[in-house]
Amino acid sequence: MNIKLPFRQYIRLTFVVGLFVISTSNISAVSVAEQTQAWSDPLTVWGALQELGNNLSGTASSFTFRVSTSRTNLNQFDFTTRNTRIYDKNNNSYIIGCPGTNHNDPLDGLTFTTTGVPIGYEDVTIDFSCRNYNFIPGHRYLILITNANNGNAGSGKILFTSAAYGPGGHGGSDLFSGGGLRYAFDNGFCNASQYIWNSQTSNSGCNVFSSTKDDLYFILSNTSPPPPPPRLPVIFIPGIGGSEIKASQDIIWSAQDGHGGTYSHAYSSNEKIWVNQDKAAELGNDDYFDILRLKTDGQTPEAALSLTGDLTSFGYSDIDSFFTGMGYEKGKNFFTFPYDWRKDVRNTKDSLDNLIETAKTASGQSQVNLVVHSMGGLVARYYISDASKAAKVNKLIELGVPHLGAVDTTKALMYGKPLGRQILGDFYLGVPASEVKDIFQNLPTAFQLLPSKTYFDFYNNSSQNQPYPFKDDRDIDNNKITGSLDYDQTKTLISNLAYNMIVFVFGETLHSSLDPILNQTNGTKIYEVIGSSQPTLGQIHETWWITWPVNIIPKIDEIFINGDGTVPLYSASLKSDSLDISGAIKIYYVEQKHSDLVSSSGIAMQTVKAILNDDNSFPVEVKDERIVLEGEQISLDDGELDLYDDQNRHCGLNDKGEIEENIPDVSCITSGNTKHAFVKKKAAKVKVKTTRKNPSNNSKTTNLKKRTYKQDKISKTTIYKDIAVPQVGKVEFTLDPALDTSPSLNFYPDSSSEINVPISPTSEITGSAALDQTPPVTNIQISGTKDFSGVYTEPVTVTLTGNDTESGILRIEYSLDNGQTVHIYSNPFIISTPGKTTLQIKSIDNLGNEEIPQSITIEIAIPPSPTPTPIPTQTPTSTISSGTSSNSTSSTASTSEMGSDSSEVSSRSETTNQSSNSILSTPDVLGVTFQNPNHISDQINISKILEEQKNLIPKNSANEFLGGLLIVSGGIITLASFGLLATFLKKIPK
Repeated sequence: MNIKLPFRQYIRLTFVVGLFVISTSNISAVSVAEQTQAWSDPLTVWGALQELGNNLSGTASSFTFRVSTSRTNLNQFDFTTRNTRIYDKNNNSYIIGCPGTNHNDPLDGLTFTTTGVPIGYEDVTIDFSCRNYNFIPGHRYLILITNANNGNAGSGKILFTSAAYGPGGHGGSDLFSGGGLRYAFDNGFCNASQYIWNSQTSNSGCNVFSSTKDDLYFILSNTSPPPPPPRLPVIFIPGIGGSEIKASQDIIWSAQDGHGGTYSHAYSSNEKIWVNQDKAAELGNDDYFDILRLKTDGQTPEAALSLTGDLTSFGYSDIDSFFTGMGYEKGKNFFTFPYDWRKDVRNTKDSLDNLIETAKTASGQSQVNLVVHSMGGLVARYYISDASKAAKVNKLIELGVPHLGAVDTTKALMYGKPLGRQILGDFYLGVPASEVKDIFQNLPTAFQLLPSKTYFDFYNNSSQNQPYPFKDDRDIDNNKITGSLDYDQTKTLISNLAYNMIVFVFGETLHSSLDPILNQTNGTKIYEVIGSSQPTLGQIHETWWITWPVNIIPKIDEIFINGDGTVPLYSASLKSDSLDISGAIKIYYVEQKHSDLVSSSGIAMQTVKAILNDDNSFPVEVKDERIVLEGEQISLDDGELDLYDDQNRHCGLNDKGEIEENIPDVSCITSGNTKHAFVKKKAAKVKVKTTRKNPSNNSKTTNLKKRTYKQDKISKTTIYKDIAVPQVGKVEFTLDPALDTSPSLNFYPDSSSEINVPISPTSEITGSAALDQTPPVTNIQISGTKDFSGVYTEPVTVTLTGNDTESGILRIEYSLDNGQTVHIYSNPFIISTPGKTTLQIKSIDNLGNEEIPQSITIEIAIPPSPTPTPIPTQTPTSTISSGTSSNSTSSTASTSEMGSDSSEVSSRSETTNQSSNSILSTPDVLGVTFQNPNHISDQINISKILEEQKNLIPKNSANEFLGGLLIVSGGIITLASFGLLATFLKKIPK
């Protein structure tokens, strides 16, 4: 029956017999104590702390303890409901009981029961069901039983009774070998948050009794379900760069440093090389890490190195504490798998198998669970591809695994990628891009992380959010194949650029064997945790930036897609709208960066915890579908790009040239001279600042482009063209990603002054044309009459027509004086000056794509001069003879037959695989004819050209002076002096 305390006039609390956990059927716990002896000596305290242990699971519903009814104290339960609580030592947090509806009644929420209870005692139940509290297996729990009615002059104390010792009671050994209530307090100051677990001495205001009152009598309810079976052991596998590497012996190193010099250093035995953070923090090229290189066979190390046995502290510092906090014990049922991340992934199979056998033996289990991050997933997937090995793995939990590779690795291999930013992990170290590129050249794992052939099935160039990894509009390998490259064309590009194709085969072989069977898990249960809604490199675009005077500058653009900031979404999930080769039981999407996926407090690792515990208590932030990418990408062609929030946090390059990313939901990237930033839609407003203190080219202007991403796609592109930012000036504007309008820029000619001029957008394109990357083409029509030699006999009319099928023509520019004066074309114009006139033309579309300029020489006949009448002269007695000669070459606008009154010159498209903008004709640029107009960066043999000009230029003092002023600019060789400009004609050798 239920008895409310106010009806009891005389209650004696000789607290004994048992503390019962009465809860839902999900509760499972080991017994705290098995003591069944009687109780004897009383102990009067304000309350008591009881260790409940660390193997509880399920949801707490209520706690019940048994008390004596023989003490006379009406206040002994005052406020017990409100003050009794459970404490989680791992999270340092309380869960309190549930008060009833009458908050004025301190007993409201307590239930008193005598049914089935021995005479003289009753059970007191505290309700916890309103909290729906889920125990976390492995966490350590205390229960605080207290009245805490300090204001009642001692009458609020509760009388506990200690268990009897030994035969006949008192003395003897401690019978509570499994736990028991060791710690009690009576001063009201014992703090559970400061309490030392299983302490044997006084601590944190708690009294530790050492008399016959040592053990106060509690047991957990024997009606609880049996404890769960022991956990399967967990093995954690890190990604590339995640294992420490040391020198196996004393090493004297002296070798080429990869940038024209030699690096020498003495490494001592056991010196930790990867990662020596002191060396990484030093300025310079960080050639200290050259020793990590492999030879060109991709197998032989350059030096004797070995593993330390530990994971790197950058990136994986939380791993040990996370799993031990769950109750795992390292070396017994929790292990890490360091491996040589430089070498072929397939080499790890046997060593991983040995560790799995060790884990099985230590834990007494027949299987293990694998938790893997990044490239560690390739290690695990290759392991379970062997059915006999897969039988040893119960669960495989993946965090951001680049199953099919990542474009980020292509960038690291070809251009370098600083470890101050990320390489398949956002580890801030300060290792420069040049050193990363140097180390990567012979690493099999670097090539195994390149986009595989199957990657191109998911990113098949069918839409702008599924682009091919590389678009080569600049023809950097000079093979006349331009545009977006498919897998075979990309492989050819890598080969043509002389990368290590021996090691490339390591990557191709791994993926050719593994990719087709990724959906065959051989019985292993696979769970994927995927980072989403982060701007992730999806395409590298090699193109041109062209300015007047004609200056053709290589430019690298980057297109972002959805992913975790490093691994594209489909490479991690192996699932798109039309394909699914994941083999996963479940895919979980979280809005986290690649490196944050292994943060112990992050959503991804809490998801790992839920999967391991089979409790389905996932964070609410975990989604079943991808989280879309939305925000603003800002790209600056040349100059510095810095972003600041209202707390003056910075995103951009710091004084050391390293990328800082201190603004939430804002990221910054460099690609050659181009700087990029991405501001997610949910980010706060930022101030964007551009300067050109150290312009990297001789152009006096720069361009800024803003792309708006919605639902993973570029929905709008805004350009600000030809911003004339001087070295002392700056451009600033405020970007609010929540707004759909494009801001005006504020141009400050002098950054030290407040005087500024607004700059409106040059153009704005929405819809499918917002990702137009194809330069326009100009058709040139010249009308006039020619003689038999092709020379015009009268003034000519020039008509220009720009063609662009995507974003449309912004303007056509032309020059008649080698770019010194640039005109904007509006109507046909007439050239009437006799002699030769060089006409240069280019079209620009509304997204800033520029045509490689066409250069045409038009010759109009010079009217004959009247023959002068000879005047007789006296023959001198002596003559100083001098001779001058001139020689020039030219190209005419047309080779049409005599009598034609018009001719048309246009650039035509050559059809190639995956290419729609290769140029078939070979136009001149300022009179220089290029054998491959899409590869204008071909090397020019200047010394040979200079030698050839000796026969063209008279040897007088003026010309000798001019000869010293040869200028090479953008592939164009000119001779300049006193404002004059002469153009030499020279085909560029292959």
